[in-house]
Parts: sequence; structure tokens; C-alpha cells
Amino acid sequence: MDERQLVKQAQAGDFEAFAQLIKANKHKVYGLVRRLTANIEDAEDIVQESFLKAIDRIDQFRGESAFGTWLSSIALNEARALHAKKRQFDLKPIEDYLPSGGSHGDGQQDSL
Repeated sequence: MDERQLVKQAQAGDFEAFAQLIKANKHKVYGLVRRLTANIEDAEDIVQESFLKAIDRIDQFRGESAFGTWLSSIALNEARALHAKKRQFDLKPIEDYLPSGGSHGDGQQDSL
């Protein structure tokens, strides 16, 4: 069965058709995500989340590109979101950037 037929069936609610689409593209998507992430666990999480989003949004797939391309774009967006989320957690408190922790050594704090 060709990809267009599988997509139409998946959009009609056929989970087996969707599973075939995923099976045909999972290595490509995983390879892309693995190159973008620092570790295997993040890659696996992103791939899983991408597949779940694809299931939820299969009705939005318009067929202007290959299904694998659409799925890869979802995975790329998920990787970007995870990277942004991790950057937020990597921020240090402002005190870590101030000399001597923000004090003058005499117990008085810097005033702004």
C-alpha cells in the first residue's frame, strides 16, 4: 500500500495504517533526533512525544510533503522545545554572576 493511501486511512482513524507509517519512518526520525540531542534518553523521549503528536494531529497533515518529512518537522520542533526548556533550567541565580556574591566583604550588600 502506498503512503498516500496509508495517510488517508490513518486520518480516517485506522491505527494500523498509522503504525505502518511510523514503522516506515522511525529510523529516519530517530537518526535526526539523535544527532540533535546530547543523550539517548532525550532522543527516545523526543521521538515518543513526536509520534504522539503525530497521532493527535494526523488530520492536519495536508500531503504537501512526504509523511516522513512532516514527522521529522514535528520531531525537530520537539527537540527545539526540549533544548529551550533545558536552557531555562541551566540558568544560574544572578548572585552567581556578581563579584563576591554581591557583598563588599563588610557585610553590606551592593545597592542597585
